Amino acid sequence: MGLFLIGKVSVDMELAISLNVFDIDMDKLEQGVKRSAAAGFACLDFNFCDYYRVLQGMTWEREKAWVTRVSDTADAAGVRFVQAHGPMYRGKLDDTFIDLCERSLRSAAIAGVRWVVIHPINLTSAAAYDRSDRSLLLGQNVDFLNRILPVAEQVGVGIAVENMMDHRTKEGACRQVYGSTPEELAELVDTVNHPLVGVCWDTGHALIQGLDQHSALSAIGHRLKATHIQDNDGLTSSHFLPYHGIIDWDAIMHALRDIRYTGAFAFETHRAIRSLPDELRDSALKHAALLGNYLLSKIGENEP
Repeated sequence: MGLFLIGKVSVDMELAISLNVFDIDMDKLEQGVKRSAAAGFACLDFNFCDYYRVLQGMTWEREKAWVTRVSDTADAAGVRFVQAHGPMYRGKLDDTFIDLCERSLRSAAIAGVRWVVIHPINLTSAAAYDRSDRSLLLGQNVDFLNRILPVAEQVGVGIAVENMMDHRTKEGACRQVYGSTPEELAELVDTVNHPLVGVCWDTGHALIQGLDQHSALSAIGHRLKATHIQDNDGLTSSHFLPYHGIIDWDAIMHALRDIRYTGAFAFETHRAIRSLPDELRDSALKHAALLGNYLLSKIGENEP
């Protein structure tokens, strides 16, 4: 955790890491908790999205027992779950997907998570979305959030909608994706107008989208409730550690300071660690913790 003073106002952020830095194996997740704690992380991100296929065929009682066991391991290791990644929309807004979203909220509550990250709903047709007329997808996303908000209210866990990025085809055409701009996310959150709905900012997605991240985060402002911190080359969402791509990290940290963000500074950097031989992952995790704490220390610095 980093507590830094800006004038007479403290800005408090928590360094976290997603457990997807380890192999996606439900039976090994507890070891991931212990190893992350040993590397110096006090906070964790529970990545439910990587287990959606298994969870689809699992009873709620079994899921509840699994999450309880992992949560108990975190308590014993002296670490806390502060955010989670819910299931990702894959073209079907059906009862199965809604059930997975609701279960991720219930599971998050068991683990002590404050915010579950959800991707916005997007149409599957490449030609279906034109940014000049976004009312259709705004309505779909409002309806989607309103469907799962009763469970969020019941368990006291918030929903943070993640910024996406437009996709370019091999021919150079651009497929616009809803939720790729701060204006769309702010409009969605303001339309739903609920204290349990906010934004998750993925730094890597924003880079590929070509956004000025200081300006974008300023536009999101108080709506920011969670982060996915990753770096890349501006072309591919590589999920590298900071300073291993081309993101201007001074701009990111100054923006978080300026909007007085107080949530998790959460690494989503699995490709920087999971791709390594298992014998090297612990040292890579320690390096990641050093990088994260270095970035948090920059919150207290003055503007250049």
